[in-house]
Amino acid sequence: MSKESNIELLKKNILGESVRYDEHGQQIWGQIGGENIQHVADIRGWGRIQNIAKDATHAAELQDELGSFISEAINFHLNQETIKKENAIKAKADLIREIDTNITLREQIKQIIDLADLRSIRKVNDDMKELMNKNKKLINPEEDGC
Repeated sequence: MSKESNIELLKKNILGESVRYDEHGQQIWGQIGGENIQHVADIRGWGRIQNIAKDATHAAELQDELGSFISEAINFHLNQETIKKENAIKAKADLIREIDTNITLREQIKQIIDLADLRSIRKVNDDMKELMNKNKKLINPEEDGC
């Protein structure tokens, strides 16, 4: 499996929508709808933490800070993925709005090509395929006078 598909599998089954640090158990939990769904990690390193802390109370605070920091980092990454997806959906919606649906398929394709400077050729190709599938028409140059 690809790295991307593995990450998505982990998000769906382990990390969930977000993660939460449980300071009583020094554990990080994946959550969906605010409910713990899967134990993700234990916060370890108590021996080292005790050596750098002023006392046992300070060591417990450091361990909790570490657990919170790791949870926040995971949640930041999960939110970045959501933001990327939302931006992609918005960009697609913007493109669809830019294309007048009351014109011919050939004119729509020309508009997509004219917008190519904003996107890669691969994206333009995907847009053209999607448009052709949406319209369920075959391009026949003889009928269009080409």
